[in-house]
Formats: sequence, C-alpha cells, structure tokens
Amino acid sequence: MRVLVLRAPHQARETARRLSLLGHEAISAPVWSFRRAGQPEEVLQKLAEFPRKTDSALILTSANAVRALNAYGLDGKNAYMSDNQNTGDSGERDIYSPNDQNTRNSGNQDAYSPDDQNAYKADSENAYRLKEGLCRLPVYAVGAETAAAAQKFGFETICTADGNGASLAETVRLKHAFSSPLLHLRGVHASPEPAKSLLAGGYNLQSLILYEMKAAEYLPRGARAVLRAAPKMARRGGAGAGVVLPSARTARLFASLVRASGHEPRCTHILGLARSPAVADTARTLLPWQMEILSL
Repeated sequence: MRVLVLRAPHQARETARRLSLLGHEAISAPVWSFRRAGQPEEVLQKLAEFPRKTDSALILTSANAVRALNAYGLDGKNAYMSDNQNTGDSGERDIYSPNDQNTRNSGNQDAYSPDDQNAYKADSENAYRLKEGLCRLPVYAVGAETAAAAQKFGFETICTADGNGASLAETVRLKHAFSSPLLHLRGVHASPEPAKSLLAGGYNLQSLILYEMKAAEYLPRGARAVLRAAPKMARRGGAGAGVVLPSARTARLFASLVRASGHEPRCTHILGLARSPAVADTARTLLPWQMEILSL
C-alpha cells in the first residue's frame, strides 16, 4: 500500500524505513517544515546563562529540540535554516526511498549543507565550550526517539519517559530534586505537559523556545497524487492508500489541507495510521477515513 508520511523530511526517513519493512511504499508529503525560532546570539546567551550545576537538568519533549541545538551552531558545522529553504514547491517532495542517498529534490536533504550561505555558524571555541557544558547536564527525554537524538548529540546522562508529557512529568518528579533548576528546550507550539504539572508542583522550571514547525499552506503534491489514485486502488480490495498520523495536531492540519484542496470525498478510501488511541479518536472526527493504530 502507498502510505503518506507527513512529518518533516529530517524526521521521515526512519518512518519510511519501517514502512518499507512492513511492505509498504512510503510517499513523502511533509506538512511541516523546521526552522529556528530565535536570534542565534540571544539563544546561545540564554543557554550559556543557565546554571550548569550538578543538580541542574534539561527537559526535551522532541528530537527537534536537539536538531535546533545543531541549527544554532553547537555541532561545529553550518546548520540548515529550514527544511524547504532550497525547494521551489513549498515543501512538497516526491516519492523517496529510505535507502536513497541521492534524493531527487535538492530540498530533501539532511540537516546540514556546507554550501549554505545563510546558515548560522557559532564561534567554534565558544560553541565547543557551551556544548561541552550542556552535555554534562542530565537530560529528561520524552521518549526513545528524543533520547536517541540526545545521545547522538553527546548528552551523557539521559532519563527516558514513556513517550508522552504526563509520563515525562512523573519521571522528573521521581528523579529530580524539587528546587533544582530545570530548562525545557522546546518549540513555539508545545503540549501543556510536562510543564503544566511541574509548574503546578512548584518546580524551578524555565523554558527556552528554540524552533518552530511551520505549517504548509497547501496540500503537498505527493498527497494530492495519492488521494486522486486512492479510489482506483481501493477497487483492488482494502484501502486505496494510507497516511501516518503521528499527532492530533498533524491530523488536524492534514484534514484542513485536504478539505481546502477538495479531496475530502476520496478519504473514504484512505486508511489513517494513528500513533496512539488518542490521536485516532481525534482523527476520526476530522475526515471520513478508516482508522487503525500503528505506532511508527
């Protein structure tokens, strides 16, 4: 089955690989693009000012927060400004293979481009010292994907929660001293948890916005093609195509883009693959699609 992957390209490759192992054909149709949310000098200054005591810690609720640290120059490389900086199609991309090292579209590339003239490059010595200090701090990661990104970045001590904000808040309560400083590295749009529970409990929690996931204005080309072909494919038996729904927010955005493009009637032939029951419950109310739980 052809399955739409709505995540930004830097997040989509692992999902595509897992879909391939299940015998599906992954179609890249990103409805989000990644970009820095602050001025590099100000963000780096705030990171440097956070007390790096033995009892301080960082909270990560997305692997994108780690990518954002790279985007502010803490990896020593030029960092890519956004996912669709060099594309001419508002983030739309064609079919890709998770093993394809030479992507068809110049915009569908990894986080860094050595030729990117608009990238921010931090002073190498200061960046090294800042990264070294940050990596000594314990990290509370929301789930396995975020923990893996943190480990790859260089963080030495990582406590991993069960994949949601509530479990992350509980992990912090069990392991972190009540009055010790916490810094939540987050995006512009973040789930209420764990911050809501931790602040209500009186924890010394600060937050720093590092990045934004910008919503697409139009339904990606790959998604339009799959939706147009879905009724014909469905006549062969089963759903005509699938779409991975990693979050309720992504499901809502995709549904609004589908309705705006006039493809809503074709969704009766689409199988939504929701990451969790909560996502499935939200998605069922948005479009006339079928729904299954498939954590990718």
